[in-house]
Amino acid sequence: MRFVATHMDDKILIADMFLLKTKMNIKENPEVAVAICHPLEEGRWWVFRGKAVDIEYGFPRDFDWYGANATDILNEWGNWNKSEPPDEVPPDIVFPKAAQRGVVVIHVEEAYSIEPGHAGEKIL
Repeated sequence: MRFVATHMDDKILIADMFLLKTKMNIKENPEVAVAICHPLEEGRWWVFRGKAVDIEYGFPRDFDWYGANATDILNEWGNWNKSEPPDEVPPDIVFPKAAQRGVVVIHVEEAYSIEPGHAGEKIL
């Protein structure tokens, strides 16, 4: 994922740009797990479990989910591509126009290590 951030102490935000199947899955069952493993950067071997919602444009602006307010989320992260344009794409390659439809908010309830030798150890 290119556009990911944290919010408050217990939220992971992911831009809803190319998540059609993911959105359907979240609507059917909001229980999610997100794995992060980056073997080149020390200590990045985690899986986060919790509930998710896709805060889309058109939600009531006062919609609040575990303390995440739709207005605040969409105002700050609703146009990620414009506020943080990808700089890792070479200038001679045309980056596809990203159409952000909302922000997936994950309320983290548990976290586990997936580092080799420590897999399954609860860290939160």
